[in-house]
Amino acid sequence: MARGFRVWDKQEKTYSDKAFSIDQLGICYIQDEDGYWEEIDDSRFIVEFETGLTDKNADMICEGDIVDYAGECTCVVQYEDEGARFIHRDISDDFPFGFNGLGEYNGKLFEVIGNIHENPELLDNSIHGPYGPIGEENIGGESRRMQK
Repeated sequence: MARGFRVWDKQEKTYSDKAFSIDQLGICYIQDEDGYWEEIDDSRFIVEFETGLTDKNADMICEGDIVDYAGECTCVVQYEDEGARFIHRDISDDFPFGFNGLGEYNGKLFEVIGNIHENPELLDNSIHGPYGPIGEENIGGESRRMQK
């Protein structure tokens, strides 16, 4: 199953509407003005994958989203290399929860309230704990790319 993704352009400070493609090795390419494909510049673009889950409003939950979890905590959606899974981290205590697509993790208790790029103010109360920083520097990029 092909999973969708979105691309944050750090230079333009917006989600890009340019054509992107990801090959079977996980390398992301952008199409230039002449229609040629070139590997993206990781220092400019951040690739954020969809989790495959939707929130209670049927909005797709993506890596980098900030979600309200059942009105009890605010979490950031990240990819965890160690468990090879998406997690939602409570920004107040840095505890990671894994998405498993079953039971309470079917999205009905989540509501996307923003993302780390366009709504950084929602992270004002976050901590930087043992699982790494919460923010742009810990989303997407090299962690899931296979080496050439």
